[in-house]
Parts: sequence; C-alpha cells; structure tokens
Amino acid sequence: VLVSRAADPGEIWVSGAGVTVEPRAAELSEALRALGTSSPEELEQMGRRARALVEDRYNWRIIAGRLMEAYQSGGLST
Repeated sequence: VLVSRAADPGEIWVSGAGVTVEPRAAELSEALRALGTSSPEELEQMGRRARALVEDRYNWRIIAGRLMEAYQSGGLST
C-alpha cells in the first residue's frame, strides 16, 4: 500500500502495512522506487501486515459496531 499522509491516520505506517508519503511528486517517486526494489519477501510481509490490519480494524462487524456507537452517542443524526 502506498498512500499519502492525508489518507493514513497513522495505522498503515505504524503497522508496517505500507508506505506513507507527503502528497508531493518527488516523495511519491522515491517511495515507488523503494517499493520497486524491495525483495519479494519484504513485499509479502508488508502484504500480510496490511491484510491483518484490514481484518482487525476494518471488517464489517467492527465497522457496524462503530456506526452503532456513533448513532447511540448522538454522533450521527438520523
């Protein structure tokens, strides 16, 4: 995963699930170069961490629970 810092609340970078950069061409280019020279093993490990992050934080059960909490706390209006 390669995302800008604006799109990553910190979870991708901290978990080692991908690379985050400032939304600038030079940084994006450097990150793409770095990923392109990564070993298959490094990329596979990053992919596993990304999958674990998604399964842990973004599965439908967790998303539905967060949504219900927001409705119940008045964070979302009906």
